[in-house]
Amino acid sequence: MPRIIPVSAGGPATGWTRWYDRDDPSVSGDWETLSALRRENPREICAAPSGIQAQVKGTNSPASLTGDRFFQFNPLQGIVCKNCDQSDGGCEDYEVRFWCP
Repeated sequence: MPRIIPVSAGGPATGWTRWYDRDDPSVSGDWETLSALRRENPREICAAPSGIQAQVKGTNSPASLTGDRFFQFNPLQGIVCKNCDQSDGGCEDYEVRFWCP
């Protein structure tokens, strides 16, 4: 697993960002969008991330192993998990990080 490289105070660093969790699963789902994360964390995420990882918050369990279906899952937009798309009616609570080249 790649190591986490801290973000410098002056702007985005190269490597993986820290883990972000801005939203809890709500009536509609779990929305960890890049645009919202940038608004809430100015200068922490590079302009064009080339990778994304998501895991269940507080675990090392990758999102890909949960069985949840994702409406959106890409490094330029983030992830969106909609409750209505899940067979059990609800999304997990996810955290995401981005790869900055």
